[in-house]
Amino acid sequence: MRLIWAFQAGGLGKGLLLAIGLLTLLAGLALLAHPLFAAGVLTILLAVYFILDGIGELAAGIRLRPADGWGWLLFGGIVSILLGLMIWGQFPLSGLWAVGILLGIKLFFIGLIWSQPVRRCVRSPKSRERLVIGSANPGIRQD
Repeated sequence: MRLIWAFQAGGLGKGLLLAIGLLTLLAGLALLAHPLFAAGVLTILLAVYFILDGIGELAAGIRLRPADGWGWLLFGGIVSILLGLMIWGQFPLSGLWAVGILLGIKLFFIGLIWSQPVRRCVRSPKSRERLVIGSANPGIRQD
C-alpha cells in the first residue's frame, strides 16, 4: 500500500514513501527466503523501518495539523522512532524480542490511526451522504 502511495505523492513524500515501501518489501522477502538468518537482518531492517516510518508520520502530522487526528500521527511517529532506536541500540539481543512485540505495537497504532477517519465519517451526516453518493447506486439513500 505504501508503494502505491509513493507513486501518488509528490516531492519529498514520494521518496520517503518509496523508501519505506521498499524496506517493507525487503523485510518480507528476507523472512520468507531464510527464516533463521533473516532474524538478524529483519531486526536491522525493522529498526530502520520504524525510524523512517516515524519520520514520515511526523511529517504527515505536521502537514495535516489543522485537521482532526493530526495529533495521533505525531504520537504514532514519536512511538515509531523510539521503537526503532530501542531495537538499534540493543542489537543483536533485540532480535530475540523485537520482531513480535514491537511489530504488534506498531500494527496496533497503525490500526488506531487508520480507524480515525472512518469514525469521523460515520459520525458526520455530510460524510454519510458522500459515502452513499459514492456507492454502487449513487443518489439512493438507504436510511
